Amino acid sequence: MTVVKIGYEWQNDSEWTWRLGYSFGDQPIPEAEMLFNIIAPGVMEDHYTFGFTRQLDSNSSLNFAVLYAPSVDVSGPNAFDPAQTIKLEMNQFELALSYSKTF
Repeated sequence: MTVVKIGYEWQNDSEWTWRLGYSFGDQPIPEAEMLFNIIAPGVMEDHYTFGFTRQLDSNSSLNFAVLYAPSVDVSGPNAFDPAQTIKLEMNQFELALSYSKTF
């Protein structure tokens, strides 16, 4: 599977670091394998990300990130009954918040 990613990070001062990202990948699930991917239908192709780090002091920081992968669907025949079509669809939204402390 080919995946292309691009990201950008910048600091506007000593306290704030900002991040943006984009990822594109070819469809990972072939139409012939619909049945075997029902449990884990990871069919997304585009991922958009944003995040930041806020330095609280010299030893601690607060981190935030968000990811969005728009809905994609893939259809193909059922391996056990080719007359039946299986459609897999998925989207993702993720939020992450963390606190870091160095010793």
